[in-house]
Amino acid sequence: MKSPQQLAIRLAKQWHNASLRVERLLTSDAWPMEVSIGKPTSAEFASNTAGVQAHVDGWRKVNSGELVWQEFKYRAGAEAVSLPIYWRFNSPSQWVSATGDAQVKMEYKTLEFLVSQVSDIYREVLIRERGLWQNKTQEEVVTTAKLANSLSPGVAKGRPLRLLAGYNVDTKFFERNSILLTRLLDQRYQNAASEQGLKAFLDAYDDNDHWVMVAPLDEGLLRFSRLRITTKDLAKTGLPCSRILVVENEQCFHMLPKMPATIAILGAGLDLQWLSSAVFNHQSIAYWGDMDTWGLLM
Repeated sequence: MKSPQQLAIRLAKQWHNASLRVERLLTSDAWPMEVSIGKPTSAEFASNTAGVQAHVDGWRKVNSGELVWQEFKYRAGAEAVSLPIYWRFNSPSQWVSATGDAQVKMEYKTLEFLVSQVSDIYREVLIRERGLWQNKTQEEVVTTAKLANSLSPGVAKGRPLRLLAGYNVDTKFFERNSILLTRLLDQRYQNAASEQGLKAFLDAYDDNDHWVMVAPLDEGLLRFSRLRITTKDLAKTGLPCSRILVVENEQCFHMLPKMPATIAILGAGLDLQWLSSAVFNHQSIAYWGDMDTWGLLM
């Protein structure tokens, strides 16, 4: 037989299980939920009647959830006794209350507010990945969700994030909330923001160096079979070839065939503004990859 304190600890641990948390906060089929309390054995009842009575008295003081009682007849007792068998919860709030845990209650209160303020599509990721918002104000999380609703692939059109107008946020806001914003955009665009990087996904000018792989597909073009270079340097120096093949990611390197007068550039993602440099004006440029939404955008 379990005490209210023992089961409260178990219920709090369940809150910290991401899958259980998502299921219980987003699925109505998860309710009602019952936790088994157990009952004393005949030996326990006979040898520790006072302990059994204390167990029953402890459960009578519980005021969260709903207790299911049953009557049992023991040989050592003259009459049947009523014992708590199950602790039943009909809603997430009852489950959280039963934990008696201050952190769990605070997180639930925060999530209760957030899910009421953001689009349905963001709810699961906010519930599952608490680290996205635990050190932020609720208002900042809601503002980030509204921003994610407004942004779309390539919206920056090569401009720095600080020059994006009409979103009522500044560059510092993007920096503080880049991880959260990326994960929210992932929910709308099938993880594309994480795969490409936020700035590349938005086609925003990146003040930091973006390294790509350069691989000649013909003999004598470069002294190396592969090398890494920043797109900033590429835009300044160009490449000694007549044809350039742009490949979205680096995983396809081993599939590239030999091609005359061609150099492949792999791993650029949506960071393509460097191709507008004058050093590429006299070269043929091709894209190789999936012709899905992202391929067409590239």
